[in-house]
Amino acid sequence: YGFSLNGGEGAAKATMVGKALGTALNQFSMDEHDGALRIATTAWADWLCEAMPPPPPKPVPLVPIAEIEPNVILPVPKMDEEVVEDAEIIEPWSGCGQWSPTNQITILSTSSGEVMEEVGHLGGLGKPGESIYAVRFVKEKGFVVTFERTDPFYTLDLSDPENPEIVGELEISGFSNYLHPTEDPDTFLAVGEDADKDGRVIGVQIQIFGVKDFANPELIARYNLENSKNTWSSSAVQMDHRAFRYLPRTRTVIMPAQMSGGRRGESFDGFYAFGIDKDNEDKEERIVLKHRINMAPSEEEIYSRCYSSATLSPRSMVFDGNALLMKNHAAESHDLDAPQDRSFLWRLDMDDPATKTELESKGLLCNYWFL
Repeated sequence: YGFSLNGGEGAAKATMVGKALGTALNQFSMDEHDGALRIATTAWADWLCEAMPPPPPKPVPLVPIAEIEPNVILPVPKMDEEVVEDAEIIEPWSGCGQWSPTNQITILSTSSGEVMEEVGHLGGLGKPGESIYAVRFVKEKGFVVTFERTDPFYTLDLSDPENPEIVGELEISGFSNYLHPTEDPDTFLAVGEDADKDGRVIGVQIQIFGVKDFANPELIARYNLENSKNTWSSSAVQMDHRAFRYLPRTRTVIMPAQMSGGRRGESFDGFYAFGIDKDNEDKEERIVLKHRINMAPSEEEIYSRCYSSATLSPRSMVFDGNALLMKNHAAESHDLDAPQDRSFLWRLDMDDPATKTELESKGLLCNYWFL
């Protein structure tokens, strides 16, 4: 839906409506540029056969918006659910009955009146079984990541809304959940998970993608947070982009991560700070770990597995080179210019100062860290 804000005077008013097949991943899946609304979606069409492409959706007319009172909820346009009579039936056990998602970019005109008409469509993103994991639109260009076993990173030309095109594709292991533009338009940072050839997730990774040759995107560098097969890692950045911080002046990345391991000393709950130098001749020096800041009080409390929603969302801010890090039940400050062992400045704990006896009397047997 499109709304008029009336210049800040009076209530907002619905002025236009449009539709697109499938489901958008997040806010980065939609973008408006020069009168064109681009939407990246995955449509989960079940009970199809891998060898049989799904039929194109039958156009459904939209009801133009006339005089609609403020605060009235408009009906969501429905896609056609009619069964295709002439579809070829393939023998069972040959791939039929599996989920077969389709991924596409739909382009709608925001200047076509009350109904945002579809002016362009780009399908065929991803291989059979893959869905969209990350999207980013930058002016006339688009970037999409799909995944099931490997990670196709697509570069898209959206300069002609009526004829969007896939220009390049990079296939690597793992996937990216978040793509972040940098001060260099030819460089993207990505956070996601590495994976083996069977699609089994291995652990959190940060990557640098180069798109200077738009038809041939490249993986410039990759850093895996885990160095042991006995650990499992995750990062809030994969679900919440506000947990990610990139400082273009110093080319520094700050991101939270959590790691649990089967051996003592392998568990971690805190922040990583990386230095980014995509032009370094030494590939090992393009992503350099500057700080690994563990904010958990002790490994035993990480292992308690007693979680609660009463925690701080992972966030980072930087003031004059000092990072303010917030996660779970504490805030810490660290000097990013100091060596790792001398970066700590101060810590503020948010935990209730109740004694263990008081907590047990209330039936609260969890450690403070997750209360």
